[in-house]
Amino acid sequence: MCGRFALFNSAQIIKTWFHLPELNGYQPSYNIAPSSQVLTIVARAEKNLQSCFMHWGFIPTWANATTQKLPRPINARIETVQTNGLFKHAIKKSRCLILATGYYEWQQQTDGKQPYFIRSQSTPDFLLLAGIYAARPDEDPSMGTCAILTQPAYTNLSDIHARMPVIIHPNQFTDWLCAPFTPDTKGIELIHHCQMPAENLTAYPVTSAVNTPRFNQPECVEPLLDDSMR
Repeated sequence: MCGRFALFNSAQIIKTWFHLPELNGYQPSYNIAPSSQVLTIVARAEKNLQSCFMHWGFIPTWANATTQKLPRPINARIETVQTNGLFKHAIKKSRCLILATGYYEWQQQTDGKQPYFIRSQSTPDFLLLAGIYAARPDEDPSMGTCAILTQPAYTNLSDIHARMPVIIHPNQFTDWLCAPFTPDTKGIELIHHCQMPAENLTAYPVTSAVNTPRFNQPECVEPLLDDSMR
């Protein structure tokens, strides 16, 4: 799964990479938890990108007062996203990027769980997490909700956790956002076409203070030991 991440790249780097005129409301955060407003990129038309903040916790557009007890998942599994009634419309029509400098995962150890920070070791040094969102046609996407797609972990990360977010390659994000879905489209094939390779990622242990969402400081992402980079 992916239940916590950080985004602290400069606004200028993000604006330049996506050719955005503005990035209003952006504040770096070292400990982003579910139900937060998260920075996303959507395509309003092909190559016409828009940044907006969405609620992290997916609510389908057909939900109403009688369906308020529906779960609000933060993740959607690629194995079932095309058949799950909550997500199957969004994967076809409403894909997004959720920006992160890196994400946290917890490794089970004999004396408890050790948090790790996983991030890119290539350029740009942020991650494009594959997401889906829900917003009614008459609404701005900033009124929407989103979830992060997850997949089995790459081999080099599987000793930390069995699953990880789907990470889109920086040169393939237009395909992820804009590729048309037809009845014959295989979502997993599109994901595999667009995703970042395993060798672009690095992981290292960080302070257990990150376990508390209220702790939102640069210390969250500092390696515990200089020689612990993996």
